[in-house]
Amino acid sequence: MMKIELRSNWHINSVFRYLVVGAWNTLFSVTLLYMLFFFFNNKFYEYELGATYLLGTVQSYTTQRLLVWKSSTSPKTEFSRFVVATISQYLLNSVILYFAVHGLKWKPTFAALPIMLTITCGFYFVNRNIVFRTNENKNEKSDLKSNGWR
Repeated sequence: MMKIELRSNWHINSVFRYLVVGAWNTLFSVTLLYMLFFFFNNKFYEYELGATYLLGTVQSYTTQRLLVWKSSTSPKTEFSRFVVATISQYLLNSVILYFAVHGLKWKPTFAALPIMLTITCGFYFVNRNIVFRTNENKNEKSDLKSNGWR
């Protein structure tokens, strides 16, 4: 029983670390995005968003690997999964942003932030269960299942 409690605390701590590191990564990405918006005057917002994801990917992977998940998995394998997840996140973000700009007639500078924040929060589960599959995650799931939790 104590094992589950410790593992649950690890999970709560990983959520907290993800949120703090995510806040930093979001601040980094949003600052970069708005600098690009300002520099290019929103003329190429799709490319500006793409450049932000490209530059933010390495920074985000590094901070998540070292500070959130404390991973010991091979960086090659993990980074390739992270890139696939980031591309998926980018495509989802692009589709929603396109709809917000062209369908709802929102300005890119208004629409980008809430879309980015919502998608980032949802991708906690992708990162936890697919990208950074740590032993703590696996042990927590097996401990919960062995005690009747699904």
